[in-house]
Amino acid sequence: PTIFYYLEYRTYALNILLFSLLLGVALTIALQFIYEHVRYYREHEIDNILQDMLDEEFSAAKELRRYSMKEYEHAKLVSNVAKEAAKIAGADEVLCAVGGLYYRIGIIKGEQIAENGEKVAAEKCFPEKVYQIIKEYYGVLELPSTPESAIVQMIDGVLCRIEEMRANDEM
Repeated sequence: PTIFYYLEYRTYALNILLFSLLLGVALTIALQFIYEHVRYYREHEIDNILQDMLDEEFSAAKELRRYSMKEYEHAKLVSNVAKEAAKIAGADEVLCAVGGLYYRIGIIKGEQIAENGEKVAAEKCFPEKVYQIIKEYYGVLELPSTPESAIVQMIDGVLCRIEEMRANDEM
């Protein structure tokens, strides 16, 4: 208001200056409250996305189920066990659950699971933390860089060995 008043009348008015000052202070206080609100939602947005990714109706979960029900069931088992292991280890439980569910998503595009998983995760705009777990599949492209990635890789390794031993016992 002060600038427009000056441009119109080529003079300053004390009441206009005071009004502008009060308006500026009020807007600063209001923006502080709005910022806190927006920051809270921004910080929790990834958590909400991760929760959505665990839903059976999530598009990537459907795609994995369509590819192979056996692969999907294995991924669900890895997801559940990784979540429990994360709880014990003090790691991010939801991230481990999501990582466990999608760490082998690249299999739907062929044998190069790590490379294909990286492509699928990028195409589907997975959160960076999940993308990193997929990229670190069995250390093919990169070694595990977070506790969550290591947990998912170890749980999958153990469960694969258990499944192999069960298959040999059934023969």
